[in-house]
Amino acid sequence: MSAIVVRSLTVPLTQSGRVRHVIDALELSIAEGEIYGLTGASGSGKSTLLRVLGGFNTRWRGEVSLLGRSLRPGHSFDPQLRREVQMVFQDPSASLNPRHTVERVLIEPLLIEGLTRTDATSRVYAALEEVGLDASHGRRYPHQLSGGQRQRVAIARALLREPRLLLLDEPTSALDVSVQAGILNLLNRLRATHSMTLVFVSHDIGVIAHMCDRAALLDGGRILRETDRAQLDLQE
Repeated sequence: MSAIVVRSLTVPLTQSGRVRHVIDALELSIAEGEIYGLTGASGSGKSTLLRVLGGFNTRWRGEVSLLGRSLRPGHSFDPQLRREVQMVFQDPSASLNPRHTVERVLIEPLLIEGLTRTDATSRVYAALEEVGLDASHGRRYPHQLSGGQRQRVAIARALLREPRLLLLDEPTSALDVSVQAGILNLLNRLRATHSMTLVFVSHDIGVIAHMCDRAALLDGGRILRETDRAQLDLQE
């Protein structure tokens, strides 16, 4: 079964009264459990595509199906799909309230969903442990964490929703090489543990080659070429 099916996807952008297509009649299919990479120059459309798949951009035309369910342009995700599709951004600081502790940032969505504080707290600290952070990190504020630790918190927050599809937009580009390797290894382990599908955006072909089963090079909003695992092995 395919986790993602995209047919004739077009995403228009109006600038100074002119319309251009950031994504232009794009075709894509990603299998369940696959790690699929998207790479290309700035402005090639890779982050725009990820935002469509994450439900953050609903101004598109074409056909998009996620986890067996068809999306409708202009409509938000239903609550179930919102839980099953999670996104991790390049800069986790932008989505972490600097005035709240890590525990509070992570626990509030669970309380809104109706979990008791005891159950929610237990799940939060289990998620932190799973991404390699101990209980003391839950009592810290975002500015008291390193860049790698903040990214682990962002991944933990996504895991709390028990997603089937995890979208990652340049999640390691702001990290140094040693920290980057730890995050990549973590993501590989989590994919296997949770049987998730991952879509991984990066401008770094070495990262793509290390992580992905297949990858697409985007240019002008279209897939210029697709690379399989054997071809990626030659680029590592």
